[in-house]
Amino acid sequence: MIAILATGDEIIHGDTLNTNGQAIAHVLTSEGLSLGLHLSCGDNELELLACLKFLCKKHDIIILIGGLGPTSDDRTRFALGRFLNTPLIEFSEATTHIQARLDRAKLKLNVGNRQQALFPPASTLLPNPNGTAMGCYCPWQNKLFILLPGPPRECLPMFNNHILPILQQTQHTDKHLLKWRLFGVAEGAIAEV
Repeated sequence: MIAILATGDEIIHGDTLNTNGQAIAHVLTSEGLSLGLHLSCGDNELELLACLKFLCKKHDIIILIGGLGPTSDDRTRFALGRFLNTPLIEFSEATTHIQARLDRAKLKLNVGNRQQALFPPASTLLPNPNGTAMGCYCPWQNKLFILLPGPPRECLPMFNNHILPILQQTQHTDKHLLKWRLFGVAEGAIAEV
């Protein structure tokens, strides 16, 4: 079963809608993939860690959205490292990608940008042609953690192009979802049928 964890204080405070979670859930359901919980969490690393522990009890695949940027409140990768009990390592592929993006904008690499190159050692990186934050997927004890950047123009292409093909190879549910669109009928009247 798949869980979605959207991170960011902006989501918790209601400043930003979790459109990524909605779009990904729609695709997963359309593909017949078994979707469990959706959670939202702020940028607090301990709260992120608590969410990971909770979701891992009943989910095999956890998609984490957001918190991969260059600022001090981007804690998703660090929470995952703590959960996996492994130090993050710098991936040269990510550093090269970040440097190239910054060079085009005539900006210098700083400590915040450098943290974007840190991932758990078992990670496979995902390209991001639309930003500096690369994503990744990381297997651990029969579970799969997927890290996607928060901006929709980065998150959704990364999910559709790189993660969905992987998930399509996993076990599908035999549950069928039927959607009815009715007009001019009260919901209570339908329940009686």
